[in-house]
Amino acid sequence: MNGSRNIKIIVAVIAAAVLCCGAIWYIHSRQSKTYSVPLVINAEGLDTKQGTKIPIRVKGKDVRGNAVNKSFYGGTSSSDIALKPGKYTFTVSHSPIAKDGTIYNVDGASTDTSISKDGKVSVKSEITISPIAAEKVTDEEIKKACDAAKDSGISTSKLNTLKKKAQTRRDDAVAEKTAASSSGHAYSNDYFYIDVPDDWTSSDWSVEQINSVKWKLEYKPNNHPVGEAVIVVAADNPWPKNNGAVKDLGKLANGQNVYVTFAGGGLSEVSFGLNSTWSNNHEYAQENGLTDEGETDWNAIWKARDMMRKEQTGK
Repeated sequence: MNGSRNIKIIVAVIAAAVLCCGAIWYIHSRQSKTYSVPLVINAEGLDTKQGTKIPIRVKGKDVRGNAVNKSFYGGTSSSDIALKPGKYTFTVSHSPIAKDGTIYNVDGASTDTSISKDGKVSVKSEITISPIAAEKVTDEEIKKACDAAKDSGISTSKLNTLKKKAQTRRDDAVAEKTAASSSGHAYSNDYFYIDVPDDWTSSDWSVEQINSVKWKLEYKPNNHPVGEAVIVVAADNPWPKNNGAVKDLGKLANGQNVYVTFAGGGLSEVSFGLNSTWSNNHEYAQENGLTDEGETDWNAIWKARDMMRKEQTGK
């Protein structure tokens, strides 16, 4: 009897030890496993398949107290970030470079993340990095972005091409702003000009050309966005007619109109005007057969002249 009881006790102790070891192994395996972190980084105009990936620095401690200090590269569609359970801070360490050469402001671009022992991942917030106005990008910022991209797996030829685009984009923007300043206006192009208050410094505002017919004026003193205006050259108002924030600046000599819409504040003292209007460029208007509404129908005259030419020449 006693021998049988002793065997049962021994078996029970062994079973308990096995269960204990199994629990320890289970906990150890969960703490050793890495978990993917779904980090979201917003960067206007960036496609990391065509530009460079986003350099990310991760610092913190895992659940065992081990310090973590690693570098990763994030993409707009995926990333290779996987960590053990712990608490971490994710920081965009340097700017990526977009396909067109855009460089981004990464100041304050960080968020905190925790991974529990059972693998639950909690990211505090998304990260947003904003494009730096092209004319304000420095050689040092371009160099740092290129240096940071070298270990991301990008080819040397692709990186050199993106570097050149960043430099060209900056140089063209500086030249455009210099030319505009020399015209007597704060900003000027073939269609319109902008005059800003005298107390605005060059770092307070910027004009960015979005496409061939659209521009954006931003007012951001101390790098803090306050207001913006979007200017569009078009035949008709591209915004809803009941939008009270839209202003029609008038008709250009090419027959198009210039429209401006405002958002935010701080732009009440900004002046907008037209270049190459009907009144100051009659020759252009006549040559292109355009109509000055309310004055002379140049279009009708031009058609009559064209018909006479065909009758006389047969061409």
